[in-house]
Amino acid sequence: MGTVLLGDLKTDLFHELRMLLGAAEMCSLSEQIKLDQPINYFKDAAFVHARALYYFFLENPKDDDFSIRQLEQESLYSLFTSKLWKDLRFPLNKFVFHITESRAAQQPVSNIINGRHLNTYTPDIKCDVLRLWRKWMEGTKSKEPRSWLENSLNLAWQQAQDDYCISLQKIKEWK
Repeated sequence: MGTVLLGDLKTDLFHELRMLLGAAEMCSLSEQIKLDQPINYFKDAAFVHARALYYFFLENPKDDDFSIRQLEQESLYSLFTSKLWKDLRFPLNKFVFHITESRAAQQPVSNIINGRHLNTYTPDIKCDVLRLWRKWMEGTKSKEPRSWLENSLNLAWQQAQDDYCISLQKIKEWK
């Protein structure tokens, strides 16, 4: 894949960030009201959207996945690391993203990472992806892309908070 322009990816990047933050907020609400099993739908959504952003920030481009490397920001790429993604990548692939014969034959992968169950990592993943997004903002010197990054982050946060508040209000009305 060749170089792409940020304008070509804005809609997708915002969508992934927005959905990650929204799913993480709904996980928080679900835990607060003790929703039990349905919380896993929100956790899986958070994992899926985080994965798209982790691939964008941290992986080499392949297939249909875009990478920050393709935005002519190769110098920024070296700023992006994530111990959390390194620790969670294989467990998420095994337990959330894929069911394949080849995976079953591979070395066993645990859903307990550093003494914690994989399903407890949603807040950590949200914070880690936000750290990467902010690092991108800080490393972007051009005013227009930096402004878009800041505005997108603010809008995604606001919409996620709105979802939380609206959902909480509806729950209170049902009681």
